[in-house]
Amino acid sequence: MTLTAKKDGLLCQAGESFHAHEFHYWDSTTPGTDFHAQKPQSDRGWDCAFHTPTLYAGFPHFQLLGRAVGGPQFCGGGPPLCTGGIAMTLDQVIAGITPADTAAMERAKARWDSIAKPLGSLGALEEAVIRIAGMTGSADVDISRRAVVVMCADNGVVAQGVTQTGQEVTAIVAENMSTGDTSVCAMARSAGAEVVPVDIGTAVPLTGARIVQRCVRRGTADMTQGPAMSRGEAVQAVLTGVETARELCAGACACWPPGRWASATPPPPPPWPPCCWARSRW
Repeated sequence: MTLTAKKDGLLCQAGESFHAHEFHYWDSTTPGTDFHAQKPQSDRGWDCAFHTPTLYAGFPHFQLLGRAVGGPQFCGGGPPLCTGGIAMTLDQVIAGITPADTAAMERAKARWDSIAKPLGSLGALEEAVIRIAGMTGSADVDISRRAVVVMCADNGVVAQGVTQTGQEVTAIVAENMSTGDTSVCAMARSAGAEVVPVDIGTAVPLTGARIVQRCVRRGTADMTQGPAMSRGEAVQAVLTGVETARELCAGACACWPPGRWASATPPPPPPWPPCCWARSRW
């Protein structure tokens, strides 16, 4: 069959085509829409797959030899890849952070003000929608697909007796998140959000089927005895979060409240302001 790209990405530019192989036995509720697949000598076709500057995901399988440029791009000609599929440096991520789209925010505020109600009467809800519009560049805010991402890790300072429980509880709760048996899972179900547990640094390996394996190191070191981690590990952890967000956005998850889980955790740092990641189509 032939795949034709509907948007620019890792393998090709929008409108370009290459050969692919149909995978006969598969089913998905979210097959993607970034390519159009066309059967040869047939009018049967469908939209499929996810395509970003660093990702091709979905069916059908593409053939590296079916596109002379696509192979080198996928295997090394594109952005650099390293552990966990991270495709950007920290400097590139920082450089890519742009100011909020004030025009979209103004349009979102104007929409609120056009509704028959006292101005600003919905308070924080209005402010949140306006902020999301600024983040995404569109006043058409849609968070119908969303996820709670929980970065699971352990702190080595637990050795100093600063917590009520040991590191074994972190693994137990993370495994329970994989099966949907925690309070955050219950709240997420009520809110229509998916829970995505990520092993980014638990003291022991996690085995839950739904746990995303992105471990940087098995727990931090005891910060009272030396650095909790190296700068390289800290940067890798940040980039792992960025790549996890990008992958879920490619899969159409729109807004994620950030989260973490570590039962063996010292007193929390100052509150982290709410963050949202989204595709520009909101």
